[in-house]
Amino acid sequence: MKWVIDAAVILNCLGASSGYVITAGDLVSSGLISIFGWNLNTFSLESTKVVVQAGMLLMLAPLCFMKQISGTRIANFVGLGSLLYIAIVTFVYSDLSKSSNDLLYMNNFLSAIGAFPTFIFAFACQMNVFEIANELKNPSVKRMNAISLSATLTGLIIYIPIMILPYLTFGSDIKSNYLSNMDGHLVPVQIAYLLAGLSVSISYVLQVHPVRRSLLSIYYGARVPKNSEEVRNRYIVAAGIILTTFGIAVGLKKIDVVTNFTGLLGGNTMCFLMPSILYLKHFGFKKDVFSIAVVAVLIFSLALYPLCLTGIIYDIVNA
Repeated sequence: MKWVIDAAVILNCLGASSGYVITAGDLVSSGLISIFGWNLNTFSLESTKVVVQAGMLLMLAPLCFMKQISGTRIANFVGLGSLLYIAIVTFVYSDLSKSSNDLLYMNNFLSAIGAFPTFIFAFACQMNVFEIANELKNPSVKRMNAISLSATLTGLIIYIPIMILPYLTFGSDIKSNYLSNMDGHLVPVQIAYLLAGLSVSISYVLQVHPVRRSLLSIYYGARVPKNSEEVRNRYIVAAGIILTTFGIAVGLKKIDVVTNFTGLLGGNTMCFLMPSILYLKHFGFKKDVFSIAVVAVLIFSLALYPLCLTGIIYDIVNA
C-alpha cells in the first residue's frame, strides 16, 4: 500500500510541477511582452519562455531545498495574495451584460470524460496532508479537519469567480488564458499576468516537497538517515526534480498531456482509490451510510481508469 501511495504522489506531483513550469513560462512571458512590447523577431516567445522558466527555477531552488514545508509559509502568503488580486481583476473586468453560456455544454460524453482528469489534476492537493500532519503542533483529527475545511473554503471563494465569470463574459470566444481576452494594454491586467506566473511558481514548490519526500521514503524505508546523509540526499533529489521538470517543460511545451495522464493515474489513485481501500482495510465494511459512500467512491475511482483513458485517446485521435 505504501509503495502505491508514494508512486501515485510522485507521478501526480511530478506532472503537476512540470505543468506549473510550463504555465509560469507562458504567463510571465506574455506579461513581459505585453508590458515592454519588444520585437519577437529579435527574441522569440519560445526563447523568452525558456529563459523565464530557468530563472524561475533558480530563484525557487532554495525553497525546494528546505527540510520542512512550513519554511515556505511567507512565499505561500504571497501566492495566495496574487490569486486574490487575479480574482478581483476578474470581478472588475468581467462584463456580464454580454453573458453567454456557449461553453457550459459538453460537445459529447467522451470528450467530457477525457477532460475529467484535468479537474482532478487541478484540485488534488491531498499529497500535502502528510507533511502538514507531520509538522503540525499538537496534531489531532479535529485540527486536521479544520485545516482541510479552511483550505477548501478559501479555494472555493477564490476559484469560483475565476472559473465562472470569464465564461459568462466571453462565451465561445474565451481563450485558454482568459486574461488574453481582456485589454492587454491595461496595467492591472498586465500585472495580473505577472502575479499569476508568480502564484504558479510558488505552487511549484508545494509539488516538489511531496515528490522529494516520497522518493526518499521509498529509498530509506524504515531506516532513519543520519543528519549529514539526509542533507546530502535532500539536495541531490531536489536538484534532480528541478532539472527533470525543467526538461519535461521545455520538451512538451503544452500542458494537456501532463494534466490528463497524471491527473488520472496519479491524482485519482492518490485522492479517491487509495483512501477508499485504506479505510475499508482498517475499519472494514460496517453496512452504515459512510461505508456505503466509501465503496461508492472506490467503484467510481476504478471506473474512471477505462472511461477517462478512452476519452483521452478519443481526444488525441480527433485533435
